[in-house]
Amino acid sequence: AYDGFVRSSVATGLINVAFVDHPPTVTSKNIEFVQTVSSLTYNFTVSDPDTIDSGVFVRLVSVPDPTLATVQDAAGNPLVTGSTVNSPWSIVLKMTSPYHYGATSLTFRANDGTSDSNLGTLNINITHINSPPTVA
Repeated sequence: AYDGFVRSSVATGLINVAFVDHPPTVTSKNIEFVQTVSSLTYNFTVSDPDTIDSGVFVRLVSVPDPTLATVQDAAGNPLVTGSTVNSPWSIVLKMTSPYHYGATSLTFRANDGTSDSNLGTLNINITHINSPPTVA
């Protein structure tokens, strides 16, 4: 630096930039469909400002009531509580019977290898279709 009269000596400084992890976030959602639908594909909504999508996975904290629906990955493998789903975070909900209806849910968290996200819930409502009786 120079003040117009004297020049100062050269100074050297060290700047240390520390990484601060920001946990991923997930979005809860409500879905509704009629009891005659046999399966439904659902994509989790996950975001993480620190990690490329392929580094984040979703872990199922709880699964739906098995009398109403089961959960599978895209390849058809069953998923249970504790199972993980990698990017693109897609699952298939399989209805156990076309005659069952009601409400159930599954809960999930995302993880970026360092931090867990908030807890997300997928609320599932299978709507009853009233079919009139028939006479044979």
